[in-house]
Amino acid sequence: MKVPIFLHKRKDTPKPADGVRMGSPSEALIAFVYGRRPGMELVQVAILVAIAIVIGLIFRTQIEAFVNDVFANLSSSKFK
Repeated sequence: MKVPIFLHKRKDTPKPADGVRMGSPSEALIAFVYGRRPGMELVQVAILVAIAIVIGLIFRTQIEAFVNDVFANLSSSKFK
């Protein structure tokens, strides 16, 4: 498989940490742009979880109304 030119490694690109598998092209691109730093994935996950919680709190009433409407429609349907 021929690797696109933008995914070729530069000489100053940090090497992946031990045990890190470079499988997909997107992983290679992320490693190329940001480099691999220990604990970085944990920080990214924590930020995404925090964003999800904030969005859930902001749209709480709309989410509740949507879920209640879906379950009301399921309860009233003749589906068995």
